[in-house]
Amino acid sequence: MKLPSSAKWAKDLVIEMDETPIGTFLELEGPAEAIDRAARELGYAKKDYVVKSYLALYLEECRRRGEAPKDMVFEKSK
Repeated sequence: MKLPSSAKWAKDLVIEMDETPIGTFLELEGPAEAIDRAARELGYAKKDYVVKSYLALYLEECRRRGEAPKDMVFEKSK
């Protein structure tokens, strides 16, 4: 998703909702100033940011669950 062109501060900002097997994440990509402003406008502070990769988050979740890492894919529905 991109914000309207009238929001010139967000010109190179991309906002995506990523669903992963370990959770759903709002991902902001672009210039740091635009990320910070969009996050503030959405009600988030820098303390709320997760800057780890999905791989790092997945490995942490596997350790928390006591499971060996596999492929980070959704389980097939039955």
